[in-house]
Amino acid sequence: MKNYKSFAEALNYFFNDYLTIQKNLSNHTIKSYKTTFRMCVKYLIDYKNIKIEKISFADINRDNVIDFLKHMETEYKISIKTRNQRLAAIKSFCRYVSHEPIEYLNNISQILEIASKGDDNKVVVIDYLTKEELTTYLNVISTNNRKGIRDYT
Repeated sequence: MKNYKSFAEALNYFFNDYLTIQKNLSNHTIKSYKTTFRMCVKYLIDYKNIKIEKISFADINRDNVIDFLKHMETEYKISIKTRNQRLAAIKSFCRYVSHEPIEYLNNISQILEIASKGDDNKVVVIDYLTKEELTTYLNVISTNNRKGIRDYT
């Protein structure tokens, strides 16, 4: 593995080597990941007052990631699904650099522990067959062979 000199160098290799060559992810996935990091870097610059050339592994920590995600939810009104996708992109990067530099392993492990949010708006509808519908369904299954017996069971 490469010994990265900076966060920027690690991010460059993450996009140009790991995601494209090693993982062979789709262009859409890579574009989504790039959007996440573009927004995250902008957040660190605009809201955490960190100069772009000073962003380091130390700045990629649990508090900043959670603040960034909250910012995305409140300012950009992103959905829970999009929020979870942004978190997944950050976690993917954290797993990629989890060995380098070793002094930030605690930051990385804390980020990896951030839970995805559940979608409270998701409505789960469970429909059941009536007794008559189930009987009709079972009566059309032929039990003359193993596949039919399996389906009937």
